[in-house]
Amino acid sequence: MYPGEVPRLALAALIAFSAANAWASQSARCVDGLTVNAASVRHLTFRVNLGNLRIVGGKDNSIRMRCEPTSDSVDNRVVVYYSGDAPSATLGVTGARLNKQQIRVEVPAHLNLIVRVKAGEVTIHGVEGSKDVKVAAGGILIEIPQPTAYASVEATVRVGDLKAPLFRTAQSGLLCSFRRTHAQGKYNLLAFVGAGQIRLE
Repeated sequence: MYPGEVPRLALAALIAFSAANAWASQSARCVDGLTVNAASVRHLTFRVNLGNLRIVGGKDNSIRMRCEPTSDSVDNRVVVYYSGDAPSATLGVTGARLNKQQIRVEVPAHLNLIVRVKAGEVTIHGVEGSKDVKVAAGGILIEIPQPTAYASVEATVRVGDLKAPLFRTAQSGLLCSFRRTHAQGKYNLLAFVGAGQIRLE
């Protein structure tokens, strides 16, 4: 062993560790946005307490998240964060005035999604994969271009409206729900709203 070899190895390990952790955990002001490489991510979880979330399929392997204020005021305390390691990762938003933010997220077009929102609207467009979406109060709108791609589709609204014309379902009132299966499907879809509405179209 040559003099200085151990320090060099230790330094290389430290650099590798720092780079890995920089990828695994990132944050930024929501108005500035956050972009991460998600080429190895297969399962993505969103956690938002309050706000409107729009998830769209992109053309590459990046995740781009940004807040678009619904008024002229900008709250710099609203922060977006990304954490995790392949194949799973988590995106979230924290801040004081989330109710005045439109949160737009562009994700790889082929991705499994888990979404948890306490109050707000969730829209998912152009994303192929399994989806597990739960909103305590608000609404869910999910685009389903190919219903037969889903082996199982289950939706429940405790109080409100459930509309799924592709599955010949339209219900209003209390405990609205339906379930459909397709033997040739490869994805699963679960949607739940406590109070509000679900639309699958």
